[in-house]
Amino acid sequence: MTAKVASLSDGPERVGETTAGASLPDAHAASCQAYFRGGECVLVGGAVALALVRVGDRIAGPPVFVRKGFRMVTSPAIFFPSAVQSDYGDAIGAGDAANWIGRSGMGHPRAEAQGVLEDGASAACLLRDLDLSEPCLWFAAGQAHEFPGALVVADLRGDSAGTEQLGEFPNSDAAVAVADQTTIMDKVERLFAGRRSA
Repeated sequence: MTAKVASLSDGPERVGETTAGASLPDAHAASCQAYFRGGECVLVGGAVALALVRVGDRIAGPPVFVRKGFRMVTSPAIFFPSAVQSDYGDAIGAGDAANWIGRSGMGHPRAEAQGVLEDGASAACLLRDLDLSEPCLWFAAGQAHEFPGALVVADLRGDSAGTEQLGEFPNSDAAVAVADQTTIMDKVERLFAGRRSA
């Protein structure tokens, strides 16, 4: 971890300028599909054949690659952790960094995280600089190397969602059981329409 901890309280310290030198956080491969519209998407169970509702929409998966990010308190940036060192010196690796922050970060405000901002710059911050009062944000992509991906606005994977090791979804009310393509596409369209009017 970096030795410049004092400067981290002012926000994320930019360590590098591109993802070429940065270590991207691990992406979890989820056995589902993603319906993309603009910079947002909806996760849908993998067994149903989807059809595009609009020109410009896109469907990917399975698998879909999901990364977790956190809003910063000190700036409008979104931080994707790749490693954490607790304030007791314990190192938490890439596979569990985001889950550990979501689960234990409030109790470790001086812990230091290394990661990447959504613009691809590598960064370091203290956990007190992350907005841990809200669940992490999910971003999904059709390929593991696509970063950061599209913001996941709803999880319609239904009962299969419990088998994925993705953790708590911020919009848990949107997780519903769906049976057929028509029902799924109606829900997708209503979700996107609701986000436009909000």
